[in-house]
Amino acid sequence: MKKNILNPSPLYSTQWMQPHPTWGKLARALMVCAATLTIAACGGGDGGSGAGPDAVELAVVVAGPGATTQSRVTSNPAGIDCGSTCIASYPGGTAVTLTAVAGAGERLAAWSGACNGAASLCVVALNAATTVEATFTNESTGATVALGVAVTGNGSVNSQPAGIACRGVCSADFNTGIAVTLTAMPDAGQVFAAWGGACSGAVPTCLVRMSDVRSVAAAFTAAPPPSTIGWSDTVVLSADGAGKPRVDIDNAGNATMIWLQLEAGTSRRNVWTSRKPAGGAWSAPALLESIDTDFFELDLAVDAASGKAVAVWRGATTPVIYGRLADAAGTWGATTSLNGGGNNSNDLQAGIDTNGSAVAVWSQTPTGSTVTSIWSNRYSAANGWGGAVRVSVAANDRQDLDPSLVVSASGRAFIVWTRNGTGVVASQADATGGVWSEPTVLAAGVVSTGVGAPRVAADANGNAMAVWAQGARNTNNQIVTNLASKRFANGAWAGSAAALYTPIVTNTLAEARIAVNGAGQFAAIWAQPDASIRAVQSNAAGVWTAPLTVRPAITELYSLPEIAIDLTGNMFATWAARANTNAGTPEVWLNQFLPGSGWGQGAVHQTSADATGEPRIAMNDRGQAVMGWTRNGSDGSPVISRYFTSGR
Repeated sequence: MKKNILNPSPLYSTQWMQPHPTWGKLARALMVCAATLTIAACGGGDGGSGAGPDAVELAVVVAGPGATTQSRVTSNPAGIDCGSTCIASYPGGTAVTLTAVAGAGERLAAWSGACNGAASLCVVALNAATTVEATFTNESTGATVALGVAVTGNGSVNSQPAGIACRGVCSADFNTGIAVTLTAMPDAGQVFAAWGGACSGAVPTCLVRMSDVRSVAAAFTAAPPPSTIGWSDTVVLSADGAGKPRVDIDNAGNATMIWLQLEAGTSRRNVWTSRKPAGGAWSAPALLESIDTDFFELDLAVDAASGKAVAVWRGATTPVIYGRLADAAGTWGATTSLNGGGNNSNDLQAGIDTNGSAVAVWSQTPTGSTVTSIWSNRYSAANGWGGAVRVSVAANDRQDLDPSLVVSASGRAFIVWTRNGTGVVASQADATGGVWSEPTVLAAGVVSTGVGAPRVAADANGNAMAVWAQGARNTNNQIVTNLASKRFANGAWAGSAAALYTPIVTNTLAEARIAVNGAGQFAAIWAQPDASIRAVQSNAAGVWTAPLTVRPAITELYSLPEIAIDLTGNMFATWAARANTNAGTPEVWLNQFLPGSGWGQGAVHQTSADATGEPRIAMNDRGQAVMGWTRNGSDGSPVISRYFTSGR
């Protein structure tokens, strides 16, 4: 009989002597929920705490000529008064008058979002969550400002709106306040290397807001020879006794990995790291901490544009949470305690934006309390890590569990989590103030409905997509399960939840993984109860395709599948599975999706030994990818990696 990953028998590692984390989380958060479908276990009741029905959020973003604008936006009724980004809540239906107050030597160039034009006053009727942007410019610049482009190598740069069509050095004037999209197009035999000036990174598109004179550099270089394109050989990164690798990659192709590793002769696990610069080799493994305790959980996030990274980890017996940041060159800063310890802390997550501001979140039950809440800590370059703050408090002893965090490149952070007795809820925080919004219920729990395992991803512009598992009893009293999603756009979680596939009758709930590319396309993947794997992809507007089969139900599944997507819609999926149902050891599998061709057949990615560790994968917008997993074999249990070179 095939093993169902969503209803597994306990699996133990001789190296770790701990239950496999996938089984533990699924059994705790999903299996019990779907099997019982009771109010206490899975949701139900009055919806819990959250934003009141009359609370409507207004977000205002102020952009100026450089980082030192003195201009502001104020409101009547009061609530908005800021020179960067701020959010205020008003009763639904309130008419809020926004006033653009120009600083010395500046003027309002244009409103955008819910306001338009260049008059100093704008009235917004708040019938739903609303976003407004005010762009100021220098008084002396007049109606237009110049955008200059310098191209090196063989390629061209075009603009939208039209004006730039450049193969050398050129410039064009654009109206102040507008956003110009530049696209780099390499000639045959060339690849785009990097932007400079007002643009950065190696993604071939860049958005330039024309609040002042801007200059941009674009560099092209010779494409790598075809023989270098594809997956590298496997690389052993660690010594024996390693596990839980986490990997990420930036748009320049620099890859970072962290993992836990047993200290020789002890039962203590330390946090280790290695970095692979673009075109180079993995660095010698290095300790990321030297704290005299055992660690059990960790997470890693890398900003795609800047290459800045954040790592977080927590103790096993004393659940102190620690954080550490790395700059674009991969140099790690100081280690900081984020929660002070002495609490039951779990489900650790981290994220970082292009400016290097970072967020860590976790679930925590304070000593002496029975209520589990979501907590966070925020890092800024100016102030370092702050104090731990509670994101929300669940009413009536309901428990907040299983948070998922993402930080967009622009700095907006999102958390989705499960609240027992309510369902799936979400909160977000802007880039500057960092104050978490009142929770929004994305999937309200009702009697005989189970929800769980929410996950979230966000694009560079601060739009997000949440997915979660959901079940209910039909008219025949059968348990029907589905995956659902909801999109955050224009400053709000809008519309009804969308189903990712046709509901099926089963007593288990699938747990999805989600990824996003620089164009705002999302990809989600999950394992169905028959151990087959399915995936969907959205367009930039958040509309999902029909589910496609990534692998049929032909082998025994040993891990949840992971997915990654690049700017052109190419995708990779990976998972651990056994070659057949009766014999063999778990191996790492991989499949690729190509637009126009669909998913391939899938193939064993590593065959030399038992690969029971959960494989992880990350991919940048240029199609470069990195994988990490734990291998159990003749060389013990080291962490293994492979790197994919796309030629772009």
